[in-house]
Amino acid sequence: MPYKCIMIDHDDTVTPTSENHHYPSFKQSLKRLKPNLEISFDEYINYSFDPGFEIFLREILQLNEDEISFMYERWKEDTQDKIGIFYEEIKNFLLEFKKKGGRIAVVTHSNRKRIENDYDYNLGFIPKDIYSWELGNEKRKPNPFPIYDIKKKYGLSNEEILVIDDLKPGFLMAKEANVDFLWAGWAYKEPKFNEYMLKNAKYVCEDFESFKKIKYKIFI
Repeated sequence: MPYKCIMIDHDDTVTPTSENHHYPSFKQSLKRLKPNLEISFDEYINYSFDPGFEIFLREILQLNEDEISFMYERWKEDTQDKIGIFYEEIKNFLLEFKKKGGRIAVVTHSNRKRIENDYDYNLGFIPKDIYSWELGNEKRKPNPFPIYDIKKKYGLSNEEILVIDDLKPGFLMAKEANVDFLWAGWAYKEPKFNEYMLKNAKYVCEDFESFKKIKYKIFI
């Protein structure tokens, strides 16, 4: 089925940034906030998948609002001058989708400025609709607010929207709003991620070869 709007995640869906950009900053903040606690990169990604990054911070690490704010500000400082280089396959897909008249919205836990910088550098344009960390925890994914908002703005039906994400919170957002979901599984080789998405997602792309086979169903 063709889609008129792609609501796409950013980190590790569009650009491989978690390991080299975000995790090192997280690790340094954690050393300051929880000096006796070590979280490996694999643990970081697994917790980001389930229960999701924000719940990971609040309920597993038990960080309070001030500590989360400290981590966020440290992260902004550590990553402000870094650009995420887009996967070539996704870069070409987004350019072609836009050229055909498709609407691109970004739904991310990164901040808006990073998204704007990355898109401007890689694609030469900035999506009009960016649903970022600044929304606040009541409107961030997995809350379906971004989908409801984009539907209202542009008069889109559920059938005209596709969510693309590498992690479970993106799927839960799509499920709650009753729109289709494509799992971007090319960043990680975690069997349990794949198993979960095979049971639940409409489209499962373990790599770019599988994405290539179905992407023309996505174009408007």
